[in-house]
Amino acid sequence: VWDLEEHKLNYFQDQHRLYFSRFQLVRLDSKFIIEVAIVDDEKSIHHILEFGEEILNRKLSKSHPEFRVKFLHFYDVERLLVYLKDINGYGNSVNRNPDIILSDLNMPMRSGIDLLNELEKRKIYDSIDKYIFSSYINESNILECKQYGALDCFIKPIYLEGLVDLVLALSSRHISNRAGLENLLDF
Repeated sequence: VWDLEEHKLNYFQDQHRLYFSRFQLVRLDSKFIIEVAIVDDEKSIHHILEFGEEILNRKLSKSHPEFRVKFLHFYDVERLLVYLKDINGYGNSVNRNPDIILSDLNMPMRSGIDLLNELEKRKIYDSIDKYIFSSYINESNILECKQYGALDCFIKPIYLEGLVDLVLALSSRHISNRAGLENLLDF
């Protein structure tokens, strides 16, 4: 059990969540979980990533055995916003946001830019790394996405290895941040 201020430590059955600064560590079975929310209306992307999660975690375990990636799947912007509102409910002092949001740009009801705009309005979502990916993206889309808080924009790979490599690259930021926290928290 970690010895930290009570409001920074929260217990959930078998998993312990520790929230510190801009970096969220989720501990489950001695693994640190990087939660990646995927927002895309294309079911094929979700199916590829469900299959790819195991491959991704095998790749990750070779270089960083203490880490694991967990995907949270959302088929539209509204479902993600409801999820974020529910997990950050009223009176809850602990931030439980995913580490990364990877959203499609063009979706039927609300776009990835709409999502970024909503997240930009609330400080509680500042700690989330936000990325946009799309089958088609132009310079004006990229500029608009970055204006609303996206760290980067990508052309959507539609094959397993491409998606796995993209998520692995995005997760590397959290892995490198952990090295500094490990020394600070004396694991």
